Amino acid sequence: MSTITFEQMPQALQTMLACINELTKKVEQLQASQPINESPITGEELRKRLQISRPTEIDMRKRGKLPYLMANGQYRYSWPLVMKALSNK
Repeated sequence: MSTITFEQMPQALQTMLACINELTKKVEQLQASQPINESPITGEELRKRLQISRPTEIDMRKRGKLPYLMANGQYRYSWPLVMKALSNK
């Protein structure tokens, strides 16, 4: 992390605001694509549905092939988002 001067503050704030706005849009897109009725599933449920092993799940997640959520230190998956990600190979 670098130190900014008082003169650099307006530009730094504009950059931060732009980042926050971009993140907000991404969150809204994710919320819109997640059906309200469907709860995120556990890794165990994901592995059953995809018929994959735990190491495969971890590898796919690390390579960005599985979109995930972190809830209380545990990975959770949105089944519709997983299916969409896997269909976009």
